[in-house]
Amino acid sequence: CVSDGLNFLLSDAELAAALAGFRRNLRPEGRIVFDVDTLFAFRTLYSSMLVVPRPDRVVIFDGRAERTLEAGAVAEAVVEVLTPATAPWWERSRVIHRQRHHPRGAIEAALASAGRAPVAVWGTDGAGGSEQPLDDERHNKAVYIAQIAA
Repeated sequence: CVSDGLNFLLSDAELAAALAGFRRNLRPEGRIVFDVDTLFAFRTLYSSMLVVPRPDRVVIFDGRAERTLEAGAVAEAVVEVLTPATAPWWERSRVIHRQRHHPRGAIEAALASAGRAPVAVWGTDGAGGSEQPLDDERHNKAVYIAQIAA
């Protein structure tokens, strides 16, 4: 489960239910691999505006969080896509994008309640590199591998 899928779960109960669902759908020796955005990612991306202009559209990601976002908080951004209509007009589609930061302790508690335990946790640097230990305030993603708890 990559590309922040678990960040869209907005409570500890939803996270625990998703991880329990993974377990029900795996063989006993199966492993779970997933990533989540870190506190660093939430404090930078969700407190910024990103504009990507292209000839056929403009995409705007407008983060509404503060750079002091607390661990475990929900962050919100408005995502807009502008596309040319009849000149000089443009059409706009807009969606509210909400994600939650899940601290490592909350993830490990949810894994334990699902009968899983982390095998390894890495932090990624945004350029494709990974390292241990995870630093939630420096890495932009946390990557977990988990299996049935011993």
